[in-house]
Amino acid sequence: MTKKVTLVYNVFAKKGRKFIPISKSKACDECSMKNACIDNIKMGRLYKITDIRSKTHKCPITGEKVRVVEVTEPSLKLVTEINNEFVGSVKSFNPPNCDFDECSYKELCTNPPGIRKGNLLEITDISKKIDCKKRKRMFLIQAKRKS
Repeated sequence: MTKKVTLVYNVFAKKGRKFIPISKSKACDECSMKNACIDNIKMGRLYKITDIRSKTHKCPITGEKVRVVEVTEPSLKLVTEINNEFVGSVKSFNPPNCDFDECSYKELCTNPPGIRKGNLLEITDISKKIDCKKRKRMFLIQAKRKS
């Protein structure tokens, strides 16, 4: 896994914590720290803090204390349809249209954290078959992002 260095608010700087950056302020584009902060990561992706450095800064935009951390993109957990795919296969994420709200896997199936429609994913583990009311071959899998 490729490590990246970025900045997070000091109160969130905990080893093992996962986060998804969802947006940036227009003011970030003019910030002197943007290269170390938002330019190293991509919006909408899941990251896991793997190391916390001692260096802190004051965010010029919010005034909050931010800390330098190392992050990786962890393995992604989702439910997807598996036909002929196997561990090592690469597939495009295409969430199903599902109106079965009582399903305990609905979030991992239709809107898994850090994954968007069209993302290419490499299957790293096929954990278990899911009893799906709408589809035949749904499985809980682990994957890593290819795009």
